[in-house]
Amino acid sequence: MIHNKIFIRILLYSYNKLVFSIARGRAIFWSLFTKHMGKGVLIFGNCTMQSPHNLEIGDYVSINRNSTIGSHGG
Repeated sequence: MIHNKIFIRILLYSYNKLVFSIARGRAIFWSLFTKHMGKGVLIFGNCTMQSPHNLEIGDYVSINRNSTIGSHGG
């Protein structure tokens, strides 16, 4: 029983590390197209950015899944 709990904790830890690594990779990718991308930004899945060349994102921002961000100006 104890071995199962340890295995589940290790599995969850590994899964969380993978998810956050992918989110950080997305932030690095989007930083190529945005005006400014702060440090510690996480972008999770299925996020849409409209006019990213006008977008400035501050430090330690988390953009959750299924988000749409429009930075058209105005």
